[in-house]
Amino acid sequence: MKLTVGATVFRVRGKASATYTNATGKLSVDSFAGELPVVESLNGGSAFPVGAGLLLKADYLVKKTGTTVVPTIVGSQP
Repeated sequence: MKLTVGATVFRVRGKASATYTNATGKLSVDSFAGELPVVESLNGGSAFPVGAGLLLKADYLVKKTGTTVVPTIVGSQP
């Protein structure tokens, strides 16, 4: 994932822990330390140094593009 904050650009790589609720289309991302390490940093200084971990906590409401349809996900990933 590439993130830009003002003049700072950094990339993280990995997999974040998340859950998805079919009934609501809510994707809740709740990563923990070590899942998303910074692998590249431009103007990040000590705030986003390479090797630091990004913690991502967010909720997203997912819909099929151009519709109000909430997709159903079948299966799981351990």
